Amino acid sequence: MVGWDVEEALDRLGVQVEQQEAVEFLATTELLLLRPEAQVLVTLPGQYQQLLEHISVHRWFLGIESGRAIPYAKAVASWYDRVYMPIVEGIREASLLREFPKRSEADLYLWLIEHLWYLREAGVLHQFDLCRRKLDAREDEVGSE
Repeated sequence: MVGWDVEEALDRLGVQVEQQEAVEFLATTELLLLRPEAQVLVTLPGQYQQLLEHISVHRWFLGIESGRAIPYAKAVASWYDRVYMPIVEGIREASLLREFPKRSEADLYLWLIEHLWYLREAGVLHQFDLCRRKLDAREDEVGSE
């Protein structure tokens, strides 16, 4: 009987699952067509589904704000520009990936979103709030042109 390493087989399977989920996420969102520079990579199975839920919730809020249905592609681009990237910019400015070397920016984005209220209460989100204010100021400038 040929021996095989169970741990190695599970690692390979995990990588294949992650890759399949990434392909499905990119196919569903068409993010690379909308934002070719986008690099939304997660390291844990099931996380892309959470990102899709975030996009759906963002789309719903955009519809409430505008009083009309929002095309999915517009919601994806808006989520990426107005929600995801400001948090990623905060992650970069705070050099958080140094503290979590086996995680990605998207992993930390999901963790931060999940714990946002608690982090704000603890006063930890100063960097995030600064990035959010910068983005809001940028949107105000673009809107007034």
